[in-house]
This record gives sequence, C-alpha cells and structure tokens, in this order.
Amino acid sequence: MKIKYFLLIAISMITLNSVNAQKVKFKGEKVLLDGEEVFKFDRKGLGTEISIFSLENNDEIIYMSSNENGTRGYYDDDYVVLNFFEQRVKFESDRLRSNWKKLLTILFKEQVINENGIINVDKLNKFASKYSRY
Repeated sequence: MKIKYFLLIAISMITLNSVNAQKVKFKGEKVLLDGEEVFKFDRKGLGTEISIFSLENNDEIIYMSSNENGTRGYYDDDYVVLNFFEQRVKFESDRLRSNWKKLLTILFKEQVINENGIINVDKLNKFASKYSRY
C-alpha cells in the first residue's frame, strides 16, 4: 500500500514539473520559448560567447561569455560572465557553467526574463546576488 502512495506522489510530482517546465530552443538565429520567438541571438568565439538581441529593434540586451581561465581541460576554475546592458548589471559566476540553452532556461525559470522577453530588474539583482562568484 505504501508503494502505491509513493508511486502516485512520484508520478504527480513528475507531471507537475513537466507541465511547468519551459522549453528553450535555438533555431536559426532565434531563441524560442515553448515554440514562440522571444529573442534573436548570435554565437561568437567558437561558441564561447553569445549575444542576445531584442526582436523589435535588434538591440543587444544580454551578452554572455564563458572563460576557461587559461586552464584548458581543468574545469574547476571556469566561469561565465553575464552582462545585462539596459539594466547595467554585470557579474561573473562559477556556478552557471552549463551550456547557453540551460543558462537561458534558468533565467526563464527564475523569472529574471518573462515569456515576452522582458527582464525583471529586481529578480535580476536577486539572481546576480545568488549566483555571483564574489
């Protein structure tokens, strides 16, 4: 009987997580959130840098770069730099060292960016405090 309740709870939690999960995709030069275009993007530096642009006016709003700290093959000292131009927020993080798609997914999940591509300054400042390496 306990196994049935456990399975029911586990399946419910998995279902709730998949319903709330937002899917970020890079397609062509667009960033898609659940199939809807949110931003334009441009990768640079063999994929170590990415610029995110507004759909409306093509302004660069976010710039992210990864830095291996001069130690190729040793990953413990790697970090990323996130620069939000309009909000004038820039920080480095050694905790967000995943790929760009996962990093954008985290930004959407933590509601730093909403589904319309609008950046919430208060949540951005909280995010920067939470993940900054300093």
